[in-house]
Amino acid sequence: MSEINAVIMGIQGSGKGTQASILSAQYRFTHISTGDIFRSEYVKATPLGLEAYPYWSKGVYVPDKLTISMFGNNLAPNKNLFDGFPRTIPQVQALDDLLSERKSRVTHVIALELSDDEALNRINGRKICTGCATIYGAAKQPLEPDVCDSCKNPLIVREDDTREKALIRIHAHHTKTKPILDLYAARDIVHHINANSPPAQVTANILGVLNL
Repeated sequence: MSEINAVIMGIQGSGKGTQASILSAQYRFTHISTGDIFRSEYVKATPLGLEAYPYWSKGVYVPDKLTISMFGNNLAPNKNLFDGFPRTIPQVQALDDLLSERKSRVTHVIALELSDDEALNRINGRKICTGCATIYGAAKQPLEPDVCDSCKNPLIVREDDTREKALIRIHAHHTKTKPILDLYAARDIVHHINANSPPAQVTANILGVLNL
């Protein structure tokens, strides 16, 4: 398949960002992450970024209308990986409409399956680089404590990575995001992947689904 528009789904801590980074770096996917967009727009102090901050900083979903407005025109011609979008049924329709304008569609949905308890274990102690945004945690520890291996900038705990906020996001995932799988399942494009496997095995399983 020459064109791939894949949605990667899973609860916080399931490895969406890790897998998306690998695919974008090694297989030239365009990684479109709503979380990255939210943080970038907030740092740039754009009106939409400032409006979204009170939501994601507390661990709750940003309203659909605002999320869709911020999604932007970042699509690549033939290899897109959507991370954190869509998270609700209205966002599914918005993505369908956006791709339809390009005579395209969602081709794969990768569902990373992980228990709530394991997700919380992974989030505990997870840190992000203040320079290159590399994520460190259970699957990847820095060589020097609290210092990024790549750019040597300090590591911090992301403000939406506390246990309290993680529990809010996990609940939102079960109540708002999982129903999306039923919709996509009717299209026969959902692929369930065990996210409790080592990261390299998860990557291999995803590549098998994508026929890469």
